[in-house]
Amino acid sequence: MKLPLIFTSLIAAILFSSCDSSSPTAEKRGAHQATATVQILPSLSFPTSQNFLANQIAILKTGSLIQAASLSAQIPADILSSSLEITPIKGTDLLSITAHHDDEALPKTIVQALLDAYQNHRNHLGAQAIKPLDEELIKQSDIVQEKRKEMTVWIQSYGIPYFDGDNRSPLGASEQDMFRSARHKLADFQTQRDQIEIQIKELSKMTGDELVEYAAGLDLPENQVTYYFTQHREALEQKRTLLAQGLAANHPDVRAVEERAEGAMDYAKKEAVSLSAVLKTKLELINRQVERMEEMVEDRQEDTPNLSSKQNSYNTAKEAYEQARETLRNLKIQQQETRILLKQPRNLIIIHGWDHQ
Repeated sequence: MKLPLIFTSLIAAILFSSCDSSSPTAEKRGAHQATATVQILPSLSFPTSQNFLANQIAILKTGSLIQAASLSAQIPADILSSSLEITPIKGTDLLSITAHHDDEALPKTIVQALLDAYQNHRNHLGAQAIKPLDEELIKQSDIVQEKRKEMTVWIQSYGIPYFDGDNRSPLGASEQDMFRSARHKLADFQTQRDQIEIQIKELSKMTGDELVEYAAGLDLPENQVTYYFTQHREALEQKRTLLAQGLAANHPDVRAVEERAEGAMDYAKKEAVSLSAVLKTKLELINRQVERMEEMVEDRQEDTPNLSSKQNSYNTAKEAYEQARETLRNLKIQQQETRILLKQPRNLIIIHGWDHQ
């Protein structure tokens, strides 16, 4: 009696096991699970729509995100994918994301890895959307520079080959004002030329201390003669102070100050001699500027009948330049606003809670 009962029980157990393993509803799940209740926020790149939630679920299930999550969680992609359940919560804009695994710590890790991969994906697309805006800004900046060059050509044709250094640009000035400015510049160059010729002439007449004193008094940029002559005079004054304190003329401190005064004077004499050559070079440059400006002024005098036409051409070029600048300013404002929108919100995912089993 006992043997048939045992045999019958074994057969029943085998048949039950076979039926259970073949059932599609008996798919094996991990012993533990973690469920996150998640809200995904829209952005400029992903605006809200009727199918927004369904679209994001589809994105969460894509192979690239699964692969990224598997690398982060260090779980094979097929195992990670099969462990996930992503479903919308009816009547809300929330998702339920569940992961199963036999390791108690892994389900939450899997869900978090998937959410991180999704966040990175959205951030990357937002950054890509900014690139065309940057290219458009560069293109408009180039247009502004081109318009500026066109306007500068007309400014130069009036006899003003550069912008004033004091930021009082001739832009917008009348033809007559620009012509008057050119004549004033010519007068300034001629005055500088005359002053330099006088300085060179006086320097050629002098030698020794007289040459140094004259050269030191010239108002020239970085005049080294003035620097060394000042050192010479300071040393002499220090010597007089030492003598007044009772030191003998052959005292070491007095002799040291004398040597310093003599050395400074030697340097001052050498600089004074070379100063004449420097002034001659400067005179050559000024003469070329005077010649060029004289030609420009003369051309303007002979070109009076064409002033009105040139003025109109300049005004057209200036208007195009100002319009390009205004477009660039507006574009910068618009792009800055767009960048802010593309980057907001920074956190595109809100986790409202976790459920662990």
